[in-house]
Amino acid sequence: PGGQWVKLEKARSTPESVHMDLQLTQEQRRLLILIHTYTAPRDDGSQVWLKDLPLRALMYDGIVKKVFDWDYSPTSVFVHGIRRFINISQEGEHDLIELREAGLVDKLRITATEHVPSKAYRSSVEGAAVVADFPEEDRKTIIDLISCLRCESAREVRVTSSEAFYFCKDCESTEHIGLFNIEDVAYVARPYLPRVLGVGSTGGES
Repeated sequence: PGGQWVKLEKARSTPESVHMDLQLTQEQRRLLILIHTYTAPRDDGSQVWLKDLPLRALMYDGIVKKVFDWDYSPTSVFVHGIRRFINISQEGEHDLIELREAGLVDKLRITATEHVPSKAYRSSVEGAAVVADFPEEDRKTIIDLISCLRCESAREVRVTSSEAFYFCKDCESTEHIGLFNIEDVAYVARPYLPRVLGVGSTGGES
């Protein structure tokens, strides 16, 4: 619709393999909770997807607020058809790929009329099932991250071509997210070694 090509890529693992081999890190658990919180089916049965730019904004804000123990660096990407530098964690991106390969997250590929591809994510049926077994501390940490500082309601994340911010529909408050804040000083990066979930992950894009 609207001049867009849409391709759904379902998570590939079976429920049996997910529960048999699943070994998630704290960051992977929290990332899955984050995606599930925004994409769980609504009461009317409608399905919601979390687009890649708001997800990256949430991931970056989670790093800044010590929710995720990931590194990050400036990366050039298309933002609403304009090439911009934003802060992206390669560790976080790899954890997202591993959740995909573990069968816990579905991905939607979207190509607009400008032929600039984008992606969106949602928790899979299997992902929604395992989230219920995660530690309460992880769930509370994510709820605290996305809740409004004024009224404690869950907030949307909006990304324009130059700004990212939380927006609360209930009280209309906003909070800036430094997705576009590229530091002038040198940053410290840890050596990066891909983690394996034990479900045949190769570390490649799925």
